[in-house]
Amino acid sequence: MHSGNFSLFANDPRVTSLSHLTQEYLTKCLIATVPANLPDSPIDRYQVTNLRYKPGQKMVLGLTAPGSQRPLAVRIYPPGKLSSSLDEAREFHPDHCFAMPELDALVWVFPGERKLNLKPVADEYQLKQTVAKHRGLHMNSCTLVHYVPEHTYTACLSCTDPQGGSVTEYLKLHYNNKGAVTTRIMKYLSEALAETMLEIPPMPYYDPESRLMLQSALSRNESARLSDNQAAKAFARFHQVPIPTSDTMFLEPNAMASTTNSLVEAVFPSWTARIDSLGRNITNSLTKTIGYQVLIHGDAHLGNFFPLENGKVGIIDFDAVAIGEPEDDICSYFGFKLWLALRNNQPPTQILDRFPDFIASYNDCALRSVSQSRTYLKLAEKLLNERIRRGIARGKLSGENELASFVEIAEHCLDAAGTH
Repeated sequence: MHSGNFSLFANDPRVTSLSHLTQEYLTKCLIATVPANLPDSPIDRYQVTNLRYKPGQKMVLGLTAPGSQRPLAVRIYPPGKLSSSLDEAREFHPDHCFAMPELDALVWVFPGERKLNLKPVADEYQLKQTVAKHRGLHMNSCTLVHYVPEHTYTACLSCTDPQGGSVTEYLKLHYNNKGAVTTRIMKYLSEALAETMLEIPPMPYYDPESRLMLQSALSRNESARLSDNQAAKAFARFHQVPIPTSDTMFLEPNAMASTTNSLVEAVFPSWTARIDSLGRNITNSLTKTIGYQVLIHGDAHLGNFFPLENGKVGIIDFDAVAIGEPEDDICSYFGFKLWLALRNNQPPTQILDRFPDFIASYNDCALRSVSQSRTYLKLAEKLLNERIRRGIARGKLSGENELASFVEIAEHCLDAAGTH
């Protein structure tokens, strides 16, 4: 969810429209631009729920409204690029793409999109036929769950099986062939994790032409949350899955992007030197330690690992599965917990104090242990490259106070590692 603080981006020297971007002004411009008959909800109900920002290049906004299945996408350009971009966009979506010159922006109205083909969910009859043919279910409704413009569209399908029982399916569309890769990974994992404490959804249906994926829901235990001990055991077991040798798996390296400094410089320039120094200290310290590679989930947090009604731990969302270090999953999990604590005005020490015990629990179950020192360093790295970098790039950083908290925690982790 976007934090709502557009003022973070007001000083971009090239994407100058950001200097007067607010939700209110965006809504006003959209009302003047988008034909009233195209959205399925009044424009003033649409809110920015997703954001992608590249300093000096662009900002892409995803807007959704409660109960709406028709998201809007807004792409804000530097001045002078709007006209040529509009000509190109109208070749593909002549009736669903509009210029919004007040913000040097283009607006795509569902099912129009710059990269993502949303036609499979725009045709309800065809979608029902697909669900019936490939899942043997009658689809009753399709509810938008998550929309990342130019990237993914996720919806929850309420269905009925032939016996009249209620069934939940999830639909996902990708902008590229990621769904095919994810399907292969899930097939591999379903065999590797059989008869373990971990459970993943049954094999999905995937259509490479439309890039439509259908996946069954897991039976969550809604009355319980995953404990740290359960998470540690789950990660240790997941990391025991052999790294696939098949070239058809197309696993992508889990490389950290080196854009933290450019994002901080664009949004919080007074912090650039401190964060640059911290990043170099972390990198230098990591080179003095030795890591090893396993198959990692790549997006380990409480939304993707959860207790099931059968007592197992359920895992979903395999788009980021990759070859990496076990600390990557451990530290993504703790980075997310630290973010939640800060958002809920809880002291992060409550989370950090449990970090050594988590590492110990992980090592009790792992085939190969991780070092506490290196794991602290990786947590500091994750805070810079996920919580700060991604927080700015995706508009999820609430402001300078949250930035300062992550920097202080990362510095604490560097001290706790004891490598300098």
